[in-house]
Amino acid sequence: MKSTITTLVTILLQLILSYLLWFTIVTLFSLGNGREITIFPVTTVIGVWGVGQAAAKILGRYQNRAALIRLGTTILGTILGIVAIYATPAIGFAQILFPLIGSMLGYYLTPKSWLQ
Repeated sequence: MKSTITTLVTILLQLILSYLLWFTIVTLFSLGNGREITIFPVTTVIGVWGVGQAAAKILGRYQNRAALIRLGTTILGTILGIVAIYATPAIGFAQILFPLIGSMLGYYLTPKSWLQ
């Protein structure tokens, strides 16, 4: 039960930090006219992977090899999310979630055999 709660808190923090980081960078540098969207994939990778690795370090589960593999799969998931934006018709603001969803899937669906 404790593991489930820890995972849910980590996921929530990953989502919040990704958006908070994006909003902060966009606000500080006054990005607009479409440039704010280009920074979002970068902040999703930093938010998802960074919080995940901080949680792993706090819980005593951190491993260098696993961290690098998860970084790669998080980046790959973000890239797939960007491709999904271009592959789908415009559906309002929902497409901005695709890189974040991709990075979360990339981070959490990494095969366990790769991490050992």
